[in-house]
Amino acid sequence: MTNIREGLRERRGAAMLLYAILFLFFFQLLTDFIAAVYAFGLLGTSIPPQLAFVLLLFAPALLILAKRTVPAWWILGLGAVFLIARLLEVMLPTEGRMIAAGLGAGAFLLLFPLLLWRVARGVEPSTAGVTLGMGLALGVAMSMLVRAAGSGVDVTTDGNFQAIAWLLALIAAPLLWVYTDDWRFHERNYHAGRGRIVGLCVGIMAAFTLYYFSLVAPNVIARWTDANYLQVVGLAAVMIAGLALLGTLQPGLWAMISWKGLLGWNFLFALLLIQTILGHQLHFPAFLDAYPVPAHTVTIVDGALLMGFLLLSPVLIVDFMWLIQGLVDARPSLRGLGAGFALGALFLLAMTLAHIFTTVYDYIPLVGPFFRDKFWMVYLVVGVGVIGPLLLLRNQRLPAVRIPWSVTGGMAAVVVLTVALARITAATPAIPPADGTVTVLTYNIQQGYDEAGQENLRGQL
Repeated sequence: MTNIREGLRERRGAAMLLYAILFLFFFQLLTDFIAAVYAFGLLGTSIPPQLAFVLLLFAPALLILAKRTVPAWWILGLGAVFLIARLLEVMLPTEGRMIAAGLGAGAFLLLFPLLLWRVARGVEPSTAGVTLGMGLALGVAMSMLVRAAGSGVDVTTDGNFQAIAWLLALIAAPLLWVYTDDWRFHERNYHAGRGRIVGLCVGIMAAFTLYYFSLVAPNVIARWTDANYLQVVGLAAVMIAGLALLGTLQPGLWAMISWKGLLGWNFLFALLLIQTILGHQLHFPAFLDAYPVPAHTVTIVDGALLMGFLLLSPVLIVDFMWLIQGLVDARPSLRGLGAGFALGALFLLAMTLAHIFTTVYDYIPLVGPFFRDKFWMVYLVVGVGVIGPLLLLRNQRLPAVRIPWSVTGGMAAVVVLTVALARITAATPAIPPADGTVTVLTYNIQQGYDEAGQENLRGQL
C-alpha cells in the first residue's frame, strides 16, 4: 500500500486529476447554492431570509483560529464533507439543496487553503502553480462537457447521470487520501507579509469568480450574444486543450511567459470581454416614450470581439498558475490563508450579488437603480480583481514543467466529446411558417422553478 501511495505521489497527472474533480465539484456546488438562494428570492419581491446561508462561504475565517500545525484528518474530514455534500445535494428539495450545497462550498473553501498550506511545505512546491492550473483547466473542460451533454443543463445533477458524479467522487476520495497521508509539518517562517498573502488569495478567488460567471458554461455566452452555439462551446474547449498540448510539446512554455507579457495578455483579454458585453447590452431608456426598444443587431465586429475573447481566454489559467505559485512560494501561515480566503470569499459573494442586482435591482431594498445597465461593470471589477494581484509578482517566473500525455490525451477526449455532444444536443427550432404571421406566447419560467420554489424543468416543459 505504501508503494502505491508513493507511486501516485510521483505522478503529476494524478494530482491534476484530483484538483480537476475538486474544482468541478466546487463550481457545481456554488452554482446550485446560489441558484437555490435565488429561487427563494423569485417567490417574492424582497431579500429572502435564506440569504443568511451565504455565511457558509466564510468558512476560511476559521483558519484564523488555527494552531501552527494541523493533523491530516482535518483534510480528510473536510474532503469527506465536500464530496458527500456534492453527491447528496442534487437529491434534495430546494431548501435542503441550498443547505447541503452551501456546506459543500464552505468545506471546499476551507479545504483548499489547507491543501495549499500542505503543498507549500511538500516535496515539489515549485511546480504547484502549473499542477493546480492544469487541474483547473481540466475541471473547466469537464464542466463544459457535462453541460454540453444536457444542452446547457449539467447532466450529472439529474436522473441516472448522477452516477457520473459518484464515479468521480470514488476517484477523488482515494487520491485525496494519497496526497494528504503522513503529513504533519511544523509552521516555518514565511517570506511575505500578510498584505501580499491576502492580495494573492483574493486574486485566486477572482479567477474562480470569472470562470464561474462565464466559461464553465459557455452555452450561456452563446445565447446571450446570439452567436453560433457550437462555435462558442467548441472554441472555448479547444483553447483549453490547446494550452495543455503546448505544455506537453514545449514544457518551457511557462518559463517563457514574462510578467509584462502576462499583463499585456490580460489587458487585451479584459478589453475584448468588456467590449463584447457593451456591444450586446441593451441600454434601457429612462422614459416610457422611448419604448419599444429594438433588439441589438449582431455585426461582424461583435462576432470578432467574441471570438477574440475566447481565443485569449486561456490567460485565466496562466493567471491562476502565477497566483498559486506566488502564494505557495511565500509559504503562508494558516492564519494568513484564513484571512486571505475569507476576504476572497467576500469578493466572490459581493460580485455574485452585484451580478444578480443588474437584473433584479428594482425590487431589492437598498439597491435601487445603480446597477441598471451595469452588467459590464461587474466583469470589469472581477477582471481588476484578477489583474491587480499580479502586480505583486513582478519578479516571478514559472518553472519549465511538462504536462503529462495522459492529461493532454484526457483533455483532448473531453473536448472531442464536448463538441460532439454540443452538436447532437443543439436546439433545432421548427421552420417558421411562410404565411407572414407569428404567434407569440409569453411565460415566466422562473429559472425552471415552480410556485413552491422547487426545481421542476420537466413540469415547465
